[in-house]
Amino acid sequence: MVQSLMADGKHNLFAVSRHDSTNKMPEGVTVKRVDYASHESLTSALEGMDILIVTLSATTPPETSYKIIDAASAANVPWIIPNEWGFDVSRGDGSAGRDVFLGPPQLKIREYIKAKGNISFVSVACGFWYEWSLAIPIAYGIDLDNKKATLYDEGTTMIHTSTWPQVGRMVSKLLSLPIKSDNGPCLDEYRNSSVYGASFFTCQKDMLESAMRVTNTKPEDWNVTHEPSNERYAAGMKQLQSGDRMGFGKLLYARMLYNDGSGNLETAKPLDNEVLGLPKEDMDKATEAALARVKELKAH
Repeated sequence: MVQSLMADGKHNLFAVSRHDSTNKMPEGVTVKRVDYASHESLTSALEGMDILIVTLSATTPPETSYKIIDAASAANVPWIIPNEWGFDVSRGDGSAGRDVFLGPPQLKIREYIKAKGNISFVSVACGFWYEWSLAIPIAYGIDLDNKKATLYDEGTTMIHTSTWPQVGRMVSKLLSLPIKSDNGPCLDEYRNSSVYGASFFTCQKDMLESAMRVTNTKPEDWNVTHEPSNERYAAGMKQLQSGDRMGFGKLLYARMLYNDGSGNLETAKPLDNEVLGLPKEDMDKATEAALARVKELKAH
């Protein structure tokens, strides 16, 4: 995301980071060290910002998001992209969001932002991250390292998924739009709603075929099994309730791969790919990136 924003050359980038963090940012990004427990520290760091992009770890305490919103409002930051990065939890009847425990807290955050009165949000709906998910066997069910695959149901449920570079382009193009316009797309059209974008509309079988092409293997080289998505969801739930956090990943992906349109962003509205000028991507190149990630994780 940072790379895409920098490549556009239209944005001055500031990174807000913990005062004790050792993470390094690319050259050209100004780092502001803060104490997240201090409202004054956060507010000072956000003063003068046009938009705040929140990218917190999944293990970050929930109250941190509220502290950041409070500081952004106090600093009069007019726009915020909240920490969602997946599927729009407001789609449909909201059952999928509730089933994976993400919907209620994300909707609560949205309402909290709107209640501030001086700040608006734009959520980024991009589906699961492709190269991240494909590299983790419990996610898309494909074990690239051991040539194993578990297809949920028949493995043909179509979902939207996005590469990291595409998500970066989404954000960069979105923030390059004028705030208001009488002729053409503008940021105001997405005020307190979601922008939709993706790399691929695909299924597990397509992903597996891509993996075979990238690894130069044949179907007989793989151990392929099937598991009902609802049974996998139930198994993940049981695992999570026993204290194993890996169960959350299992139930999350299984639920969004139910054959009920949960993983299809366009059940709500068309993608904004064309509006944002997003390019079409090569799935095999994205699969290569996932394979490289597997090797990197294995090396560590």
